[in-house]
Amino acid sequence: KTVIDCILCGGDTDTVAAIAGSLAGTYVGYNNIPKNLGQKIIDYPFSYKRLSILAIELEKLPNQEERRPWVGKRWILMPLRNLILVLLILLHSLRRIAPPY
Repeated sequence: KTVIDCILCGGDTDTVAAIAGSLAGTYVGYNNIPKNLGQKIIDYPFSYKRLSILAIELEKLPNQEERRPWVGKRWILMPLRNLILVLLILLHSLRRIAPPY
C-alpha cells in the first residue's frame, strides 16, 4: 500500500516509492512483505532469493551494531555491473541530446 500510494502521488515516483517501500519493509518485517513484490527483481548479483536470505539473516541479529550486509564473493562483479550501467546512462543521455532524424 505504501508503494502504491507513493506512485499515485506523481512526480519522482520511482525514487520516492523505492525509499518509502524500503522504510515500510523495515517497519513491518520481512515476513509481512508480499512475496510477489520482489519476485521480479532483476539486479544481478542481488536476486530476490539473495536479498531474501540477507533480510532473514539481518532480522536474526540481536542488535543494530552487528548488522552488516552480507555480500559474499559476488562483489567482484559489481564494478563490471556499474560500468555497464554508466555506459547505458551515457548512451541514453547522448541519444536524448542528439538532433532528431
